[in-house]
Amino acid sequence: MDFGLIIISLTVACALIGGLLGLIRGQNRAILRLILVIASVVAAFMLRETIVDLILGIEIQGQTLSAFINDTLVNGASIPQELVNFINMIIEMLIMVIVFLVVFGVLSFLTWLILFPILKIFVKKGKKKHALVGLGVGILQGLLVAFLICVPVTEFVGQFAKISGALADMTAGTEQAAVEDVSDLSLLSSDGDKYAITLEGEGGEQGGDQGMMPDIQNLFGDTMKDVGESPVVKFYNSIGGWYFEMLTTVEDTNGNKVTLEGTTNVLVVISNLTVEVLNIEESVKDLSDPETDASTRLSAVGDILVNIGNTVNQLDESGEQMLDELLDGVKELIVPEGSDTSPEVKAALDNLKVENLKLESVGNAFHALSNYVDNVEDPEAEVHITEDDAEAIVVALHDNTFILDIIGEAQIVEIDSTDKETFTQAIDGIEDISAEEKEKLYNLFNLK
Repeated sequence: MDFGLIIISLTVACALIGGLLGLIRGQNRAILRLILVIASVVAAFMLRETIVDLILGIEIQGQTLSAFINDTLVNGASIPQELVNFINMIIEMLIMVIVFLVVFGVLSFLTWLILFPILKIFVKKGKKKHALVGLGVGILQGLLVAFLICVPVTEFVGQFAKISGALADMTAGTEQAAVEDVSDLSLLSSDGDKYAITLEGEGGEQGGDQGMMPDIQNLFGDTMKDVGESPVVKFYNSIGGWYFEMLTTVEDTNGNKVTLEGTTNVLVVISNLTVEVLNIEESVKDLSDPETDASTRLSAVGDILVNIGNTVNQLDESGEQMLDELLDGVKELIVPEGSDTSPEVKAALDNLKVENLKLESVGNAFHALSNYVDNVEDPEAEVHITEDDAEAIVVALHDNTFILDIIGEAQIVEIDSTDKETFTQAIDGIEDISAEEKEKLYNLFNLK
């Protein structure tokens, strides 16, 4: 059954049942029941963290449940400890949502079974029980219950879809350094919330155990694939985002307030970096291959950079701070100790900071260069590139040291002789550019 249809059915059922019971109870007792429901949600909210701590402290096979979850998630994958702790915090948030829903359900049932029969002795229906008012209050109660349940469920499913995909990519990405023949490893780029990884050849067969996350992704992938596009899911998320954020806000090890959505976005950025950095290097190398279509390869690099840039742009201030604190672990994940990695990638990672990850503009610059190559090859094109577009390209490259470090001394495209002056003037026009930086940009476009 369609997930959106399930949510609609649950909403309608809550409203109908609540309205019917409110009609039977009348105004006073319907209000009493509404108060008990509100008390149940407040109590569940206040108890959720304490219960999660108790659950994660349960011992399984000689270790706590928290440690058991960590070992299971990263089974066989070399993930730095700071990232393991970060993933553990996300898992705790997911468990917290489940605990809240269970505790709310239990408390609602117990208040209906025990407290309501006792309290209604003192709350009389009255000579005129105002059944229609009771109906309205009952419907309100039903809609409130639907809201309290559906928002966490829809948000949980959406966030879990992103988390499972990101973890699957991340754990697979850690195997890339161990593959002797890189040509045997095919990593499909991330596309929004959908992820795919394919291992081919001997390298894929020898890649090792990637943990349980790929299996989880396959198990839930079809169910969650288009959940976020459902109108009813979008509706609940739009009116209840504040509620889910409040429900999943916790303190990290540094005492900062973080939310599930914020940490999920950070995890997606980390996953993208883990998968894409080495792909960027390979794509840049291919630009110098005379047998490679330059326009297609430039566009492919642009797609990768725009994708990473878009995910980084989703981070709020706390998310950027969180990512900054995890960068050492990210670098170790991308380039494990002892791995055979090019000096260019090592230099890029050594200088990696969040402020160097504003890659959307440089991704668009590669797309613009792809269009430029098409125009050069088109005999009917009167103008290959405008001065404004040339300026936007060189400024974007100059402002992104991360991608410049990966490119290194490679020449990404050879500028047509008729356009060399346009690009030269654009580079010379960059404010406060050093002679070394200017020389590097000249080399990128073979302007010497």
